[in-house]
Amino acid sequence: MGLIKLTIARAASDKLIEKSLHDQIDASQAAFDPDCHRPEEPTAFRLDHPRSSKEEHPIYLLQPKITSVHSRSLISAKQLYMHFLSDALPIFHTLIHRKPELFPRKACASMVWSCPEPLTTLTQEQRARTWDVLGKLSEELVWDLSTSKTQGWKPTTNGLCTMESDHPLNHIGMMGSASTITTSRSLVKSLAKTVRDGDQLGQRWFSFRLAVVWLHELSHAVMNAVLPCKGHDEILLGPMARTSELGFEVEARIFGGQFQLFPAGQSILGGEPTFKSWPDWETVSTYRQGGTNVETREPPVEMSRGLAVAWKIEWKYVESMFEESFWATGSTASRLAKLQPERRTGVMTKWGQGKVTPADWIEMRRVLKEEGFVLEDSGLVRYLSMDQISMVLANQFVGLASVTMIQCVSRTFVDRRWEDLEYLSSKSRHCHHNMPRRATDIADSDAHDANELYAQIRANHAAMERQDRLAVTRTPSRSRRKDLRGGSTSNPQQDIEPRFPGGNIPSIEPAVLLYKRLVGHALPIFHTLLLRKPVVLPRTDSSQTRIWEFPAPLRQLTQEQKGHTWTFLARIGRHLTWAYGQRGKDGFSHAVEGSTRIQDHLPLVHDGLGLLGCASKIKTDSGMILDIEDSKEDGDSAAQKWHSFRLAIVWLHELSHAVINAVLPGMNWQEAFLDPGSSTTEIGMELEARIFGGSFVRLKDPTLSGVWLREWPDCQAVKEYQRVGWGCETRGSADGLTSEWSILWAVSPSFWEVMFDDVFWEQSKAGELAAFQLWPDRSFGVLSVIGDRELSVQERIDVGIEMRIRKCTLREHNLVLTDSLAAEMEDFDQTDSDGTYESDREEVMGGDGDVGVRGDEVIGMGDMVEKMEEIEISRR
Repeated sequence: MGLIKLTIARAASDKLIEKSLHDQIDASQAAFDPDCHRPEEPTAFRLDHPRSSKEEHPIYLLQPKITSVHSRSLISAKQLYMHFLSDALPIFHTLIHRKPELFPRKACASMVWSCPEPLTTLTQEQRARTWDVLGKLSEELVWDLSTSKTQGWKPTTNGLCTMESDHPLNHIGMMGSASTITTSRSLVKSLAKTVRDGDQLGQRWFSFRLAVVWLHELSHAVMNAVLPCKGHDEILLGPMARTSELGFEVEARIFGGQFQLFPAGQSILGGEPTFKSWPDWETVSTYRQGGTNVETREPPVEMSRGLAVAWKIEWKYVESMFEESFWATGSTASRLAKLQPERRTGVMTKWGQGKVTPADWIEMRRVLKEEGFVLEDSGLVRYLSMDQISMVLANQFVGLASVTMIQCVSRTFVDRRWEDLEYLSSKSRHCHHNMPRRATDIADSDAHDANELYAQIRANHAAMERQDRLAVTRTPSRSRRKDLRGGSTSNPQQDIEPRFPGGNIPSIEPAVLLYKRLVGHALPIFHTLLLRKPVVLPRTDSSQTRIWEFPAPLRQLTQEQKGHTWTFLARIGRHLTWAYGQRGKDGFSHAVEGSTRIQDHLPLVHDGLGLLGCASKIKTDSGMILDIEDSKEDGDSAAQKWHSFRLAIVWLHELSHAVINAVLPGMNWQEAFLDPGSSTTEIGMELEARIFGGSFVRLKDPTLSGVWLREWPDCQAVKEYQRVGWGCETRGSADGLTSEWSILWAVSPSFWEVMFDDVFWEQSKAGELAAFQLWPDRSFGVLSVIGDRELSVQERIDVGIEMRIRKCTLREHNLVLTDSLAAEMEDFDQTDSDGTYESDREEVMGGDGDVGVRGDEVIGMGDMVEKMEEIEISRR
């Protein structure tokens, strides 16, 4: 029991720390005055040509204040650093203004926070808010040059950020501490020497390195200022961050990796600028050996192999950043793409004490092959061109043993022509029995389809970009002529509308409109499914289902990304077949409201749609349509809205399955995790969980009033999916997959009724709704236990811990209240008209003492709902 109490106490303490940070973020946001006059954010031209002003923008205040005889040599580095800082503002916005989550931890373990995915673009107000805080922080930063006495400094160190725990920042509305940023004196001297010698190339390289170092260390300073810690916390920058080394994670997002001059004399790249993709496990290992903690999301296999690739950087990549045109043209997104250097040539590097085994070498060849590169015996890594492919095949056909090089060619870069060449190559191998056969295991099959999908996604992006450029240059008259010819769709939302046999009945029009609006609100999820690259998870047996994993959806999309997503949704929508089904018939079970079946006889790959999968057939329970018809005939507007809301969600759910069927290559059964945090491959339920927090249920007990939210994953639902043979792979140890209990949250009718008002969606367009989240308020609910039984002792302990984490109270008869609502109820009871606590308690419990939950049976909650409504009225 002592260990349990300690675990509960630590979890409760961590949750209090998390809440205090969230409260501070809310307070800082509330204190910001958007109407206050502030200096305008400088343009790219102004950053290159600064002019002194009485009212300087915070970006100038964040320049390194380094006092040195070499200060004038730092001008170009400071200008480049300000450009980097401006483009990295969405990352700093996330670190400062968005609420991180604190992971559960073991005893004595570091606190590890996880930030949301940074936004791709910021509004004017979001930029102003972020600059405002950075400006305040700039006054608390100390900039220094390294000396022989600098604590923690090593000869290879370029920069260091040290938290000053004795300098708290409460006075500027931040819960952390100030920092000192130390810059390498030798790096500054190297830059000064190139300036003195007139070495422009060297000057630009060292200016670039300094600018990157300052951006790296500033990110640590921001973390030190934000987190309520004393220097032992770690933070993961978004769901896809693999390490807690924030500075390198920022570098990876902006530049694609970390930079260095390759050691002279060690390879053909000696003395050349290179970069390594992040995570670089050599760096992680070095940090850990030096006593610096770096958390990782998963045990990296690469660390055991000790292999990495150093990629050569062309000098023009660095030089281009010092040209005004680089920063003055294009959007931030296009510029960020240019900031990541091309990978054309590299060398395999070895670190650590272990030996490289043949298996390690083969695995690295396989990984590089999937990306379109050849790993030669010399350790050189290079891209293989089409001319080289032809030469290799020609050599093979005349008897040269070039099979190894052929196998290193990525199909990604040769499109369909590779399949023809591979066919001829395989026939050649069958004719020469003395030549080694190529292994055709399941990994090769998965890699082939993945590369094919990646090539298609790249082709789709290129086609969309060409279309965008044409749209800008096309005259209105030509555009209209193309529309009349049917070459484009004026309203892609119409193509995803349900089209039932015989035409749609008028009563479902509100459901159709709501469905399209929900699709628009969930557009970041569909953008990820359609236009971002998933990975194939490893499997060892062909009998196992192929499972893909998509990256975490973006929080916001640019107008171009929205347009591209709607274009592909429309293409899928035009090939959807809509039909009615009936529960208990047509392949429907009694619990099914909709289904999606892949039409493997209707592949989409030959229609020039940019899709490698197949069309789908979506069936809707006809009983749901009849419910809407009946409520309309009865004049019951509330019931009509509820049934229309249910129907819109069913269509949204099934559309996600249709998108997966259209995107993933092949016709065999496949599954997909919506993002790295998904516990199941039931893509429709995972989508509902992202948007609504779960699924909505109306239980059949006659005494139950209202609708309830059931969180996903739900153990009982997952088991039912698997029992009837529907694909629902699971992973992890999520509570919803292992526990025999769950919480049902009461949902007010106003939650869905407001969605039928245009004003609600105008707020969404204005950005006032959370990105693709429409979560109902979870103030009170009931604890549902699977089966007619009592909770075990261990389950009671688990429930108690869960209640503390959720800041909830478990009352008698399995009633769950948030702590804040429980306190309000106590106040309400004490001030009620009869003045007696006992009678109020009987009123809340329905007077019969039978309130509770057994399985899916909820009893006596009608009075509870009325009580909540009284409290809601009293709040007003």
